Amino acid sequence: MPVMRGVLRAADHPDTPRARIRAATLSVGSDATLVGSTALSWWRLIDTAPARIELAVDQQRQPRPRPGVRLLRRAARPRTAWWWTGWR
Repeated sequence: MPVMRGVLRAADHPDTPRARIRAATLSVGSDATLVGSTALSWWRLIDTAPARIELAVDQQRQPRPRPGVRLLRRAARPRTAWWWTGWR
């Protein structure tokens, strides 16, 4: 079943906050980085899921808006992003 632009979810997979974060990241692209309360939620530093997913992309990119996703364009050096199980 379609979740976001270019991302499908198996019908039997639960629609969880973490699944929505993964879908948003996959939809925006491999250079997307979790920021703000989205990053805090992903790392389980806060108990509540954000109402809106926040992702940062390179300032040269201009991805299309996605519902429920706030896109921030930033110039970030690659070493400033942490990878964990394939997610920034």
